[in-house]
Amino acid sequence: MAGFFARTLNMSRPVPSYAYDPKHGIAFKATGQDSGVERTLRFAAAPPIHVQTADWSEMHTTSGARLGMSAAALVRMFGKPFVVRGCGLERYTYATGQLTNEDALEFTIYRGRVVEIFQASDG
Repeated sequence: MAGFFARTLNMSRPVPSYAYDPKHGIAFKATGQDSGVERTLRFAAAPPIHVQTADWSEMHTTSGARLGMSAAALVRMFGKPFVVRGCGLERYTYATGQLTNEDALEFTIYRGRVVEIFQASDG
């Protein structure tokens, strides 16, 4: 998980890769191969099938953004995002090269808090 998340997950398994933290209600998903990878970390209910479990409570971006942090703190950390609003949610998007060498870094905001972190990278 080069450079984005400050914790690694063994990616030797076939992609897609899923893991769930039942204690903290956090799900992780990575899909893709060397030519491009998408990673999502979010608060979520338990999956309907058994998946690998892991403790995701300390997971954060290399810049320190984490689930549960306030949207205001996120803006102080990264600057003004492109914002899309709908269905009671906001999506804060930071484009290629604005923060990291990744193609997209996005945060879903619900009631002023980060509930999902998404990162896409094209090989």
